[in-house]
Amino acid sequence: MEDERHDDFLAFACAKCDGQDLRVEHYYSVRTTYRMEIPCSSDNDHEYAQMVIYMVTQHLCQYGPLGDDLRVEYWDGPDEEDSDEENLEEETNCEDCRENAAYAQHLIEIEEMEVEELDNEEEWQVKCDKCGQKIEFEWSHPGGGGRILPRS
Repeated sequence: MEDERHDDFLAFACAKCDGQDLRVEHYYSVRTTYRMEIPCSSDNDHEYAQMVIYMVTQHLCQYGPLGDDLRVEYWDGPDEEDSDEENLEEETNCEDCRENAAYAQHLIEIEEMEVEELDNEEEWQVKCDKCGQKIEFEWSHPGGGGRILPRS
């Protein structure tokens, strides 16, 4: 049965423009949590002037051509589509040093704490490479995996 679908793919042509080259786009999101500390240089006994824990969610896309074997030949990207930033926790001990930090960016320490790929924000699309028309498709394996089988 998969052989028949493979033969259908080789004969596939876009209904809109008759293009035969397909592009697979994989959209996904990655959330990274950071801890930023601004040092305190005052005479006070502060561990830091300001500490912020924040989260950046990047919405990314990687893409590549669909080969004759019904798999992506190679991936380009990822390209960042958009990103969101959210402060989770903030503590300020010294306003003067915090305000002066803009002039001493090299002293600010940023530590990457956790990186998480968000499975619930994943999306796959197949498009005609010539005109961009979305193409219906199915996966060769249940649950979304294996070969990509365009529907005509």
